[in-house]
Formats: sequence, C-alpha cells, structure tokens
Amino acid sequence: MSQEPTKVGRRSFINYLVAVVATGVIVGAGMYIAGPKQTVTETVRETVTSTVPTTITITGSPTTTTTTTIPPQQLLQPPHIHSLPSQKSP
Repeated sequence: MSQEPTKVGRRSFINYLVAVVATGVIVGAGMYIAGPKQTVTETVRETVTSTVPTTITITGSPTTTTTTTIPPQQLLQPPHIHSLPSQKSP
C-alpha cells in the first residue's frame, strides 16, 4: 500500500499564505501596542558663577529724570471711533 502525495491547490495555498501573513500583522501590532514605552530621562546640571562689583562711584552734578508710565491696558485699547449721524432718506 503506497500512499500518493496529496496535492495542494493554488487557491488553498494562497488562502493559507494570506492567513499566516494576517496573523503575523495582528500579532505584531498587538506587541507594538502592548510593549513598554521608552522614556528618555536626561539630567542637566549647570553651575554659573559670576562676580558683581559692589562699589559704584558717581561723579558730576545730580540730574532729575521724569518717566511717564502708561499701563498696558491703555496701550491695547483701540482708538474710539465715533459713528456718523444717520442720514434720513427723502
């Protein structure tokens, strides 16, 4: 009793191939979504040292300076526009 090898048709082969590829895509997407997220942590330490002079010498006659400060709210307001009187039609 010899057994004859079974032949696989083209359509069933393509069906198996599509099923394997689809399973791979689904498993890969699930692993990507469920996998741990990578985080990058970087610590920056910087020390700035500077020397500031503490002695200031002013020579000459004293002067007076007048400064006018406009509050920011007044700077942002648009100019007032007056409407023209309405004209009556004849």
